[in-house]
Amino acid sequence: MRKSLIIITLLLSSLNILARCGSYGLTAFPSNDIVSLNSNFTLQGYAQSQGIIDSLNIKYPIYLISENQKIGLIVVEINVGMYSIKQVVLRPSSPLQPNTTYELRIDNLPDFHQSSVSKYDEVNFIRKDAKWTTNSNLDNIAPQFLKLPKFKENVYKEKGCGPDMYSVFKLKTDDKESSLVKVELREIIRRDTITHTYYLRPTDNGELRVGRRMCSGEFTYERKYKYQIRFSLFDYSGNTNGQWTDWVKHEPYEK
Repeated sequence: MRKSLIIITLLLSSLNILARCGSYGLTAFPSNDIVSLNSNFTLQGYAQSQGIIDSLNIKYPIYLISENQKIGLIVVEINVGMYSIKQVVLRPSSPLQPNTTYELRIDNLPDFHQSSVSKYDEVNFIRKDAKWTTNSNLDNIAPQFLKLPKFKENVYKEKGCGPDMYSVFKLKTDDKESSLVKVELREIIRRDTITHTYYLRPTDNGELRVGRRMCSGEFTYERKYKYQIRFSLFDYSGNTNGQWTDWVKHEPYEK
């Protein structure tokens, strides 16, 4: 009996370890390796790394470096996620050269933050060096929705440190590789309205997941609030047709 209790205790301890969330992380996008000559970039700070986002080019110079170039990155926009995550949009301060490999650098970072700077390979689910190679093209064409985002389902999964909770929207664009959807979510509280904004990347099969994962999330929901949502389409080169979908009622707790 005692041996069985020891085994159960060890198993539970192992599950707790696996379920723990990290305390920092800096993830760069786009996740693909090839970018246009006028590409922008985004950086996402998780948990303790959110403070880094606020201090870029103040305490922490951020830039791209190649064999013969150093190009500063300008902070264009910062979006604060609703649960332990923050995003910054970055634009190169001078033109990128064609067929050149650039690496993202951030000066003065503490070692533990520096070690986390990476891209996330969404196909193979691995982290990679934050490097990109330019092609020889300027991308000045605004992306278009071929199918507007349409609600598909709500997903709720209990996890170790908290739930995965998100709403899935189906969509289709004419720029599958570099499209970004700017999402605005309204929290309607009596007469007050609070709007939260974040850029999300659709999956390769045309799904947009609006919500949170176990440890962080761009958006979160509470039953006491009512919600509205709308979408606008961008790409990593900063192109957009400037149009928003209509505000629609969003019910994240409906099955």
